[in-house]
Amino acid sequence: SMPSTYAVTVEPMQSYGDYEPNHQALHTILNDLHINFRYIDARQIHNGEIDLADFKVLILSQAVALSDADAKAIRAFVDRGGTVIADIRPGVFNEHLVPHDRGLLDDVFGVAGDVRKPAMRADTAGADASLLAWEDAIIDPALRVDGGGAMGSVGDTPVGIVHEFGNGRAVLLNMAMASFPARQTAMWLRRWGDDVQTPEHVAAWFRQLLAAADVEAAVKLEAYGYRRRHSAYAGNVRVQRWRNGGIDLIALHREFGTRVQVRATLEQPRHVYDLRDGLYLGEVESWMNEVIPSRARFLALLPHRCPPPRVDLPDVARRGTRVLMKLSVPGAAGVHALKVTAVQPDGGAAPFWEQVVTVTDQAVTITLPVAHNDPDGAWRIIVTDSYTTETRTTVELNVQ
Repeated sequence: SMPSTYAVTVEPMQSYGDYEPNHQALHTILNDLHINFRYIDARQIHNGEIDLADFKVLILSQAVALSDADAKAIRAFVDRGGTVIADIRPGVFNEHLVPHDRGLLDDVFGVAGDVRKPAMRADTAGADASLLAWEDAIIDPALRVDGGGAMGSVGDTPVGIVHEFGNGRAVLLNMAMASFPARQTAMWLRRWGDDVQTPEHVAAWFRQLLAAADVEAAVKLEAYGYRRRHSAYAGNVRVQRWRNGGIDLIALHREFGTRVQVRATLEQPRHVYDLRDGLYLGEVESWMNEVIPSRARFLALLPHRCPPPRVDLPDVARRGTRVLMKLSVPGAAGVHALKVTAVQPDGGAAPFWEQVVTVTDQAVTITLPVAHNDPDGAWRIIVTDSYTTETRTTVELNVQ
């Protein structure tokens, strides 16, 4: 929300902290829970580019400025059965930063209270143990429950409210995310290590909150540190997942800290290929990987063993002509990247005859130029699948 980035600079919103660190804090939580997310804006919703019905959870990070159309779309999303999670009361300004007397979504979140009060800092450790206990949380002291249910409080001030609205649910965390004890400030820490991650009790609370909305990590990770004898919470390891037809591509990335051994577990066995080390790990439901800080490890999860590429080209070619070669991967479950390399008859490499082609089970035609001064004899054309070096096809092309 671009209006919200300006609204947070207006009193009393300034006392709740800047927009960027609040967003970064939520990024940190979701990444440490190994859950992917998408950024969307109001324009995408109003132009029909994004249908909120395709999502289970909508997170409003410091969305203090909303238009009537924004509020209508969010209200409809929750009414249909979605879950909305917000930090700081949303919609206390309109899109032109004109202040409201109450939040546009107060009825959805089941809250009320003065919207002009500056933030205060409070120790939420005395709140309900089921909620987060932060030593120095930034909260809205004027927030009151009005139809929702408080999830812990500091004095008369709730630090979390949950409200069933229509067929869905709204959760308001009465605390600026920038104040929570996470690793979004780790760049400035003097001491780096495995502790540079979202605290385990914080991660567990958010995991439970998302699980109630039927959102769980597709790849579950457990950490096996060098000083640990048993599995543990694997924070500070981001899992990025891309869909490629029936193939999942996974990246494991640890921003900083020390090396860590992690066990990845899937809901069902898949054929797993480690692209970094060029290994086939077998048809497995779980496996071990070492994650090195600042170096992503990429894996491909296939529904079946990676099939060898199919190569169709003439047996003979004359110098000074072009050869048409057809490439495909029979039975491919998604897109494969094939590296095509030509080796001269004397065994020397020909780097100018090297190309990467993306293919499926449908044949793709590429052109191989044969130069006037290329040597005669049997050239070897090697086609290697990028998912695994063990899956390659070699054919001969006789140049005359």
